[in-house]
Amino acid sequence: MIVLIGLTFLSGVVCSGIGGCVGVVARRKSDRALSLLMSFAAGMMLSIVFFDLLHHATESPMDIWMIALMILAGFLVVHFLHKVVEHRAAKRMKGLDSQMFLSGIVMIVAIAFHNIPVGMTIGASYLGHSLAWSSPAVTLAILVGIHNIPEGMSVSAPLLASGMSKFKTVLLTAFGGITIMIGGLLGYFIGDVSESSLAVTLSFASGAMLYITLGEMIPHAQKKCPGKLTTLFVIVGMILGMILIYS
Repeated sequence: MIVLIGLTFLSGVVCSGIGGCVGVVARRKSDRALSLLMSFAAGMMLSIVFFDLLHHATESPMDIWMIALMILAGFLVVHFLHKVVEHRAAKRMKGLDSQMFLSGIVMIVAIAFHNIPVGMTIGASYLGHSLAWSSPAVTLAILVGIHNIPEGMSVSAPLLASGMSKFKTVLLTAFGGITIMIGGLLGYFIGDVSESSLAVTLSFASGAMLYITLGEMIPHAQKKCPGKLTTLFVIVGMILGMILIYS
């Protein structure tokens, strides 16, 4: 049990935090550099949505129309929450861009929501192996950890753009990985999540992430740094994300 907790902690919290650190180090004070970081992070997030989350969702037994409906539901729910919370949050956040701050928080929640079934898969695959480090859960945790680094970088971009301090940005980014630990324990005790339930989760999380990347991050980057260079960084981010997912 201790090994499983440590494994999911490293895969979730530590690797997400590393991604946040990479985003902080890559950040510069100029609007241009921060916009390019935002574009790059948005591209990586789009690759995660299309090449990972939706790829697994469409391979499940769930009907394609239900997947489409859940994507739309994720998009609309985040849009509604944005509208409800934005006005109140703007009054309480001194010196922070409320729109970018909320984008970062929503992305953390979406990734955390997606990380629960991922953690359950790690926990379930850990069962039946007396030697912990020979378990397939170790390989899976390593792959998930590598996957979490660009996710952490993507989360850090809007938080940095909101004016949040570097320390708080890394802390919040790492915090999103805690749900992998929770999922790991759930998977250990009750088994893996069903394919249909996983498809619902992945599709809903995809819709939420698409709202943030296409509706917030890329337009914000284009506004601060207009031109084709931001588009190039989005594409480069997508390519790097694709390589990390399929390699």
